[in-house]
Amino acid sequence: MESNFENTLKIEQKILDKFNKNILPNSLLLYGSSGIGKTTLVQNLCKKILNIESLISPDLLIVSDSKDKKKNIGIDEVRNAIEFSNMSAIYKNKVLVFDGIDNMSIAAVNSMLKLLEEVTARLYIFLITTNLYILPQTLRSRCMQFYIEKTNKEDFFNYIDAKLGSNTINRGCIDYLYDVCEGNLNLVFNFLSTVSNEVVEILSQGAIENENLVVMLEKSSDENFELIIKIILFEISKNIVAADHITKDKLIKKFEFIHSEYNKINQYSLSKTNVVFTISNALAGLI
Repeated sequence: MESNFENTLKIEQKILDKFNKNILPNSLLLYGSSGIGKTTLVQNLCKKILNIESLISPDLLIVSDSKDKKKNIGIDEVRNAIEFSNMSAIYKNKVLVFDGIDNMSIAAVNSMLKLLEEVTARLYIFLITTNLYILPQTLRSRCMQFYIEKTNKEDFFNYIDAKLGSNTINRGCIDYLYDVCEGNLNLVFNFLSTVSNEVVEILSQGAIENENLVVMLEKSSDENFELIIKIILFEISKNIVAADHITKDKLIKKFEFIHSEYNKINQYSLSKTNVVFTISNALAGLI
């Protein structure tokens, strides 16, 4: 099986070959699951197209949504990008990157369409998304599209193993997190880089009891809180599949309640402490 890393390198080389032959379209759209290397791929392309060593250049503009999703790419960001695109390049080429265009406003989409329709020579626009079909067809049709595949489980393990060392994390733990995060390499690597040995041991056991879920939740830091919630919801989902009708209904309600409580952190600026308390009670059956 061809690995995701090989696919990524092949896509990068394919784009660079077209660029070097002066046949690269001005607008490119890269899509695929979160955390599988789309942004890293585009960053590498930016450096090579602009012949720079870092992502600092007057001929480069990167527009991205906020990591906590409180702010998406809006009309003001697109207008600023249009101004950038209309300026002459300081050197030879210009690159404009929109990273995270999944939830743009209608006004932003309309401005983006205008930008894509009037791309100037030597300007290359990269659009990055995790959900291709949430984008309007009128936008998709204006771009050359590249699908970035999810890392297969073997490559996923080898990457984590090489980064953290073979004596740090066992295979069972990594395989489990691969399933929970659907191959999101960045999320799992960051999690394992900060989490305690106790949590790793719990994850290595396969089936996780509610009391251990509570332990992980209460010990979670801000950096790994998102993944702990994913683990909790993943475990509830497994139980839903095997449950009888009455139990299944209760578990679905518990799943929806915990998911809702977690979302309140961003929606209502609710403190993490309160959320941990209510979710712990839900896992213990008190809610």
